Amino acid sequence: MDHRELKWTIALAKVFAYKCAAGRELIAICGSASEVFRLGRKGLERYLAGGELYIEQLLDPSLGEWAEDELEWCLRHGIAALTEDSPEYPFRLATCPDAPLVLFCRGKADLNAEHLLAVVGTRRCTWTGREMTRRIVSGMKNVRGGVSIVSGLAIGIDGEAHRTALEEDLPTIAVIPCGMDDIYPQHHRTMAASIAESGAVVTDFTRKTEPVAINFLRRNRIIAGMADATLLAESHAKGGGLITCNLANSYGREVFAVPGRPTDNSFAGCNSLLDRLSARVAICAESICRGMGWPMRRTAAANPQLPGIDITDPLGKAILQMLQDGQPQTFDSLCSGTAASPALLAQRLVEMELSGAIISGAGNRYSAVHT
Repeated sequence: MDHRELKWTIALAKVFAYKCAAGRELIAICGSASEVFRLGRKGLERYLAGGELYIEQLLDPSLGEWAEDELEWCLRHGIAALTEDSPEYPFRLATCPDAPLVLFCRGKADLNAEHLLAVVGTRRCTWTGREMTRRIVSGMKNVRGGVSIVSGLAIGIDGEAHRTALEEDLPTIAVIPCGMDDIYPQHHRTMAASIAESGAVVTDFTRKTEPVAINFLRRNRIIAGMADATLLAESHAKGGGLITCNLANSYGREVFAVPGRPTDNSFAGCNSLLDRLSARVAICAESICRGMGWPMRRTAAANPQLPGIDITDPLGKAILQMLQDGQPQTFDSLCSGTAASPALLAQRLVEMELSGAIISGAGNRYSAVHT
């Protein structure tokens, strides 16, 4: 796209920041972004009936000057302004109905890499959430063709996902809820600089856009839309990670969740997704790779064990005994066969999934992992 068209596309992106589909429809009707600004008031009223606020912004003569300044600033600071016509624009994101008209990108990561995994979760994460995030992200280095990690740079699970990816030399992409002239949170400014060197920092917001609440929701759609699959590593009953997973489901993308104890509030969101069959269980990188069909190199630690978990207790042995013939068992059949209370059985099954001893599949059926 030439400089002129890019400028007017940026102008449209500013006007339709929260209504991208309407801006995209105008471009389709007129043939290009620049032609939208040739319509005049009557033409705009024809296509934007009832949209007086948008019309006034589009007719503002200072909008073109602002867009030119924005584009020049991007060029001076090594920031690419990507539109759907750009080869670098994420093709997965382009299929989403609310994809941004312009995506600003600082860095060199391939936004169209062969495998992209979004990792999201709570800011108030526990040791278990951090450890599971590290184990799963670290395990992605064993995927043939590589995996790029997408997250939102937030404190907690997001930061742990980015940090682990950097440590393992995995490309990582941070999606921020503000303009490129700022970094949120400030606590992760140094991390953002490291990500930009080997990966990428992206946003659809222009300069001087503050990280207000609605912008986090807009940011989440990019995280979900860019990736093949989304992992919820830890989440309370409500939170932005759940919103991202719901968006991923609406885009037809796979969703995975780390299970937790039924009584553990910090995993209530994960357990809710799993209970509603809106996500698949993820206890290690291999869980996700099996579900996605991503080829992994063979390693000695295909099923990592968490500290303090073994299968020497009577209930654990009874569960494995029922699963030894390779036939999946339902929760009800395990409950009947082991004579355990539903609450105790549910807790033990979660522990055994976290340990890598068993896996759960469709219809809440459990199988033993044979190594």
